[in-house]
Amino acid sequence: MKQRASFNHLVDVFLLACVFFVLLFTAGCAPSHSPQPRDEADFLGEIIQISENPHQTTEGKILVENHDEPEEGFDLVWLFVDGDTVIMDYRVEPPQSGNFRDLAIGQKVNVWTDDIFLLTYPPQGGAIHIHILED
Repeated sequence: MKQRASFNHLVDVFLLACVFFVLLFTAGCAPSHSPQPRDEADFLGEIIQISENPHQTTEGKILVENHDEPEEGFDLVWLFVDGDTVIMDYRVEPPQSGNFRDLAIGQKVNVWTDDIFLLTYPPQGGAIHIHILED
Protein backbone atom coordinates (compact mmCIF):
# COMPACT_ATOMS: atom_id res chain seq x y z
CA MET A 1 0.00 0.00 0.00
CA LYS A 2 2.83 2.36 0.84
CA GLN A 3 4.31 1.91 -2.65
CA ARG A 4 0.93 2.65 -4.24
CA ALA A 5 0.52 5.89 -2.20
CA SER A 6 4.03 6.97 -3.16
CA PHE A 7 3.29 6.31 -6.85
CA ASN A 8 0.04 8.30 -6.66
CA HIS A 9 1.93 11.17 -5.04
CA LEU A 10 4.47 11.15 -7.90
CA VAL A 11 1.67 11.19 -10.47
CA ASP A 12 0.04 14.14 -8.68
CA VAL A 13 3.33 16.07 -8.59
CA PHE A 14 3.97 15.30 -12.28
CA LEU A 15 0.49 16.48 -13.31
CA LEU A 16 0.84 19.64 -11.23
CA ALA A 17 4.23 20.36 -12.83
CA CYS A 18 2.72 19.86 -16.31
CA VAL A 19 -0.10 22.31 -15.56
CA PHE A 20 2.41 24.83 -14.21
CA PHE A 21 4.59 24.66 -17.34
CA VAL A 22 1.60 24.92 -19.69
CA LEU A 23 0.46 28.05 -17.86
CA LEU A 24 3.98 29.45 -17.81
CA PHE A 25 4.51 28.99 -21.55
CA THR A 26 1.08 30.25 -22.60
CA ALA A 27 1.54 33.41 -20.53
CA GLY A 28 4.37 34.32 -22.89
CA CYS A 29 1.94 34.14 -25.80
CA ALA A 30 -0.23 36.97 -24.51
CA PRO A 31 -0.71 39.83 -26.97
CA SER A 32 1.73 42.67 -26.62
CA HIS A 33 2.37 45.95 -28.37
CA SER A 34 3.96 45.13 -31.68
CA PRO A 35 6.68 47.30 -33.21
CA GLN A 36 4.65 47.72 -36.41
CA PRO A 37 1.01 48.88 -36.35
CA ARG A 38 -1.74 47.60 -38.61
CA ASP A 39 -1.95 49.24 -42.03
CA GLU A 40 -4.76 51.66 -41.23
CA ALA A 41 -4.91 53.78 -38.07
CA ASP A 42 -8.02 53.68 -35.91
CA PHE A 43 -8.04 57.47 -35.54
CA LEU A 44 -6.67 60.35 -37.57
CA GLY A 45 -7.15 63.56 -35.67
CA GLU A 46 -5.90 66.42 -33.60
CA ILE A 47 -4.86 66.43 -29.96
CA ILE A 48 -7.10 68.94 -28.19
CA GLN A 49 -6.27 68.17 -24.56
CA ILE A 50 -3.50 66.42 -22.61
CA SER A 51 -3.80 65.11 -19.08
CA GLU A 52 -0.76 63.78 -17.22
CA ASN A 53 -1.33 61.06 -14.66
CA PRO A 54 0.15 61.84 -11.24
CA HIS A 55 -0.44 58.24 -10.05
CA GLN A 56 1.86 56.77 -12.74
CA THR A 57 -0.37 53.82 -13.67
CA THR A 58 -0.22 55.38 -17.14
CA GLU A 59 1.84 58.29 -18.37
CA GLY A 60 -1.34 60.18 -19.09
CA LYS A 61 -4.07 60.50 -21.65
CA ILE A 62 -4.79 62.58 -24.72
CA LEU A 63 -8.13 63.79 -26.02
CA VAL A 64 -8.19 63.39 -29.79
CA GLU A 65 -10.74 65.01 -32.09
CA ASN A 66 -11.29 62.39 -34.78
CA HIS A 67 -11.11 63.82 -38.32
CA ASP A 68 -11.47 60.42 -39.99
CA GLU A 69 -15.19 59.78 -40.65
CA PRO A 70 -16.42 60.74 -37.17
CA GLU A 71 -20.06 60.25 -38.22
CA GLU A 72 -19.38 56.49 -38.32
CA GLY A 73 -17.55 56.32 -35.02
CA PHE A 74 -16.28 58.56 -32.26
CA ASP A 75 -15.90 62.30 -32.82
CA LEU A 76 -13.80 62.61 -29.63
CA VAL A 77 -11.86 59.94 -27.78
CA TRP A 78 -9.65 59.83 -24.66
CA LEU A 79 -6.63 57.64 -25.27
CA PHE A 80 -4.48 56.35 -22.43
CA VAL A 81 -0.73 56.39 -23.07
CA ASP A 82 1.44 54.04 -21.02
CA GLY A 83 5.03 52.86 -21.09
CA ASP A 84 4.20 50.28 -23.78
CA THR A 85 2.69 52.81 -26.18
CA VAL A 86 4.95 53.26 -29.21
CA ILE A 87 5.21 56.95 -30.15
CA MET A 88 6.88 57.88 -33.43
CA ASP A 89 7.62 61.43 -34.56
CA TYR A 90 7.07 61.71 -38.33
CA ARG A 91 7.76 65.47 -38.35
CA VAL A 92 11.44 64.64 -38.84
CA GLU A 93 13.17 62.50 -41.42
CA PRO A 94 13.83 59.69 -40.66
CA PRO A 95 11.01 59.26 -38.10
CA GLN A 96 12.25 59.10 -34.53
CA SER A 97 11.02 57.38 -31.42
CA GLY A 98 9.23 59.71 -29.04
CA ASN A 99 7.60 59.76 -25.63
CA PHE A 100 4.55 61.21 -23.88
CA ARG A 101 6.26 64.59 -23.39
CA ASP A 102 6.58 64.97 -27.18
CA LEU A 103 2.79 65.12 -27.51
CA ALA A 104 1.27 68.60 -27.68
CA ILE A 105 -2.11 70.24 -28.17
CA GLY A 106 -2.76 70.98 -31.83
CA GLN A 107 -0.68 68.11 -33.22
CA LYS A 108 -2.14 65.94 -35.97
CA VAL A 109 -1.76 62.27 -35.08
CA ASN A 110 -2.54 58.80 -36.33
CA VAL A 111 -3.49 56.49 -33.46
CA TRP A 112 -3.84 52.71 -33.29
CA THR A 113 -5.76 51.35 -30.30
CA ASP A 114 -6.36 48.07 -28.50
CA ASP A 115 -10.03 48.26 -29.70
CA ILE A 116 -11.34 48.14 -26.12
CA PHE A 117 -13.27 51.24 -25.06
CA LEU A 118 -15.18 52.38 -22.02
CA LEU A 119 -18.55 53.56 -23.26
CA THR A 120 -18.38 56.97 -21.64
CA TYR A 121 -18.51 60.27 -23.49
CA PRO A 122 -15.99 60.74 -24.82
CA PRO A 123 -15.10 57.06 -24.96
CA GLN A 124 -11.83 55.99 -23.33
CA GLY A 125 -9.36 53.43 -24.66
CA GLY A 126 -5.71 52.49 -24.79
CA ALA A 127 -3.28 53.77 -27.43
CA ILE A 128 -0.88 51.17 -28.81
CA HIS A 129 0.85 53.31 -31.46
CA ILE A 130 0.84 57.07 -31.96
CA HIS A 131 2.38 58.71 -35.01
CA ILE A 132 2.90 62.47 -34.71
CA LEU A 133 2.30 63.83 -38.22
CA GLU A 134 2.48 67.62 -37.87
CA ASP A 135 2.12 70.51 -35.44
